[in-house]
Amino acid sequence: MKDKKRTLMLYSLYDHTGIARYLEDQAAQGWRLEKLGTWGWVFRRTEPQRLHYAVTYFPKASVYDPGPSEDQQVMQDYCAAAGWELVTTNGQMQIFVSEAENPPPVETDPAVQVANIHRAMKRSFLPSYLVLMGLSGLMFAMLLWQLWTDPIDLLTSTNNFFTAFFWTLLFVLCLVEVLGYLRWHRRARLAARDGQFLPVRSHKRFQRAAFSLVILGLAAWVLASVLDSRRAVVFALCGVVYAAVLFGSIRLITWFLKRRKVSAKVNRGVTLLSSVVVSFLCIVGLALGVLRMDDGWLGEHQGAETYTWYGMTWDVYHDQLPLTVEDLTDAAGADWYSYEWTGDTSPLLAQMECRQRPRLDAPEELDLPELEYELLKVRAPLFYDLCKGDFIQWAEQHNDKLPQEYWDVYEPVDPAPWGAEEVYQLYRAGEPSDQYLVCWPDRILEIDFGWTPTADQCALAAEKLLAV
Repeated sequence: MKDKKRTLMLYSLYDHTGIARYLEDQAAQGWRLEKLGTWGWVFRRTEPQRLHYAVTYFPKASVYDPGPSEDQQVMQDYCAAAGWELVTTNGQMQIFVSEAENPPPVETDPAVQVANIHRAMKRSFLPSYLVLMGLSGLMFAMLLWQLWTDPIDLLTSTNNFFTAFFWTLLFVLCLVEVLGYLRWHRRARLAARDGQFLPVRSHKRFQRAAFSLVILGLAAWVLASVLDSRRAVVFALCGVVYAAVLFGSIRLITWFLKRRKVSAKVNRGVTLLSSVVVSFLCIVGLALGVLRMDDGWLGEHQGAETYTWYGMTWDVYHDQLPLTVEDLTDAAGADWYSYEWTGDTSPLLAQMECRQRPRLDAPEELDLPELEYELLKVRAPLFYDLCKGDFIQWAEQHNDKLPQEYWDVYEPVDPAPWGAEEVYQLYRAGEPSDQYLVCWPDRILEIDFGWTPTADQCALAAEKLLAV
């Protein structure tokens, strides 16, 4: 039977009544608080006891203090004389315990209590949460901008999907905490005028739900990364290592300087500077790792073989494509082709890009045509028109820099050969090209033939790609 246990601190920092009640319940079950560690509460097994806990706040205290200040020591001595033993501190929070049946209250003036809590929250709780809300809002705004300017790249990325999920959840969590505190503080001040202590209404259930969503989201992210590619797994692991190294090094530096009795001001400055340096080094290390990923096992998509042409090395791919030149024409010379398939998928969209290109050293007399296409399966109909517009925008992106007679424009054509709802053909400088945009109810195809296709070839291409 273990003598220690650790639990997460799923209480708001200002929820002194909820924290005290939780610690008293644990004591009644035979678990006495030992300290508040990095990841939450640390309890030691004892005989079940009826203990009383009091949570107070000392606004001038800091996690960087090498020890209690003179004023803080006076308060702790006063509490000890009244039968309250200091258990642990965490920044401005101080937790006392008493074994007396009816110990005197640590704080007797509700107005002073509310003022102390508010000063402590203004120093740590509110600034931290407001900064997190600002960062979350900024990240969400950047994602919305990318959704507007490059929706396909955003919506097909599993990483982007879960990043948006986590930042949104963080923003909501911070908003609930800040609004909950401001509401409690307003009501507590009014109650204090009448000489009453107002208990805090905890958001423990909401925090538990948020924590559960984070765990489920991380599990889904890891699973999606494993199914996606080795590179995605490495990126996910690197993110975890980066966070662990940064957080662990900051905690270690702060602890070391406190042990050396360095002042809180110096400790804070050194810790902040160290966090910037460690973060920079980690980012540089990740960047160098990314540059090397394409060489070897972590390469996102590597050719099956290579060849040299005019002193340069080129990759040749032999991927299985759902539609090839050979399916549509009598072209010979498959040995001189490179067949490349890349793709990405998320719960919202699934994308595949296929390229069949002749090798640069292929004999000219073979006259091998090219075939390139991008197929997008839209799993969330809400984003269909946005993705369709993205294809059109990319095709016409340089028009504003050219005279109108040289514009690239998608013009509607007969959709019957494709069995589609809408089909567009790209006109370059007023002349029809061999590039089409095909719109079915649940998917969009952009295909560029290396020749002028017949109606039968368009129908066969549609049949092949609708079966994917």
